[in-house]
Amino acid sequence: MNRLAQSQSKNTGARTSVLGTLPIDLAPKERARLFGGLQSLVNTGDSLEHYKTLSKQWPTFWPDGSHLSRAWLPEEHSNFLDYRDKLRQLWSAPQGEQQIGVVAYLLGLISSEEADSLFFTGPEALAELWFRRPNKPSSSSAVSTLHSIVLPLWGSIDVRFFARGDFEAALWALFRESWRARRCSQCQGYFIADKVAQKYCSTRCTGQAKRGQRLAWWNKAGKIKRAQKVGLSRKRLTAPRRRKK
Repeated sequence: MNRLAQSQSKNTGARTSVLGTLPIDLAPKERARLFGGLQSLVNTGDSLEHYKTLSKQWPTFWPDGSHLSRAWLPEEHSNFLDYRDKLRQLWSAPQGEQQIGVVAYLLGLISSEEADSLFFTGPEALAELWFRRPNKPSSSSAVSTLHSIVLPLWGSIDVRFFARGDFEAALWALFRESWRARRCSQCQGYFIADKVAQKYCSTRCTGQAKRGQRLAWWNKAGKIKRAQKVGLSRKRLTAPRRRKK
């Protein structure tokens, strides 16, 4: 099994308030922990039972940091599925600015309705929407002001991302290495790759794929060999025997 998927959250409960700055390069252990939680989240099934299991294993990975008081409640299940589905949409989509609306929603910059109804052609369109919004939310569906922020460092090309929680921290880390977001060629599950050439999520899927390849080869090449053997045997049986002198 992929070692990222084996990672487990060491936190025993969801934090009520999180504000942390992430450097460009995370420590390997922290990156593995964040990627492990994100991989578990994107593969979570539709059922309420799967939702509850994820909440116990990764309590700090509730996506919407502006509603931490309602994190993992049963009535928030449908909202969670919306986050998961948009994460899957981003995961499977080609890289480019066309996905900036989904990215902005997952990072808490716009609402789900805005991400669904608006097609962003680039960062300028998103910025225009952002600056048109009132300072305070005007309804329950509006995005809270408690959102993540990306800030440039003066005198440097470096930036810092201020995350509301582990979900956004993990997503930011994955953005920097989006090539890691893969779908297993065998089981079609979502996983985070360790290497560029990795096609399968686990050693089990790798073994199944290899067995399938060998079986396909045998069904094709073996059929030809068996036909050749049968033809050779028939040729020997029908060939006239030579008389001994």
